[in-house]
Amino acid sequence: MKTNQLAGLAAVAVLLTMFALLLVQLFPVRSSRVASFEECANAGYPVMESYPRQCMTAHGDVFVEEDINELLADASMDATPHCVVAGCNGEICTEELQAPFVATACMAHPAFSCYQVYGTCERQVTGQCGWTDSAALDQCVETPEMQEEAEAALSLEVI
Repeated sequence: MKTNQLAGLAAVAVLLTMFALLLVQLFPVRSSRVASFEECANAGYPVMESYPRQCMTAHGDVFVEEDINELLADASMDATPHCVVAGCNGEICTEELQAPFVATACMAHPAFSCYQVYGTCERQVTGQCGWTDSAALDQCVETPEMQEEAEAALSLEVI
């Protein structure tokens, strides 16, 4: 009878050990020293499929994945974005990052060609992007003959 009791205790001990190993596999012990998205994901915490992806620890700490392409783009850009020409007729001078979102009525005006030929789109003393005033630009805007010359010059440009 003692042999049966020892065999029973041994079987219970084996079952408890297997159960403990199963628990460790299902619920790994995670380090509380997670300090980045990569560490969080590597520790087995859930990763949310958002953009950018996010990982949340059991304590509610959220780590956001850094997009390497964005980091490279940011590193290659100057601290101040460039001014660029935008708009349907090239009549708007705006921040490079805002240009894709510029929407204009696409109404042609002869003076618009003056800005493309004689204008300089650059950062102004106010810190904003804008057209730098010049005598040639002013004269073109006010003179229909110069507007026609500017339009002709633009039509000769190779696209």
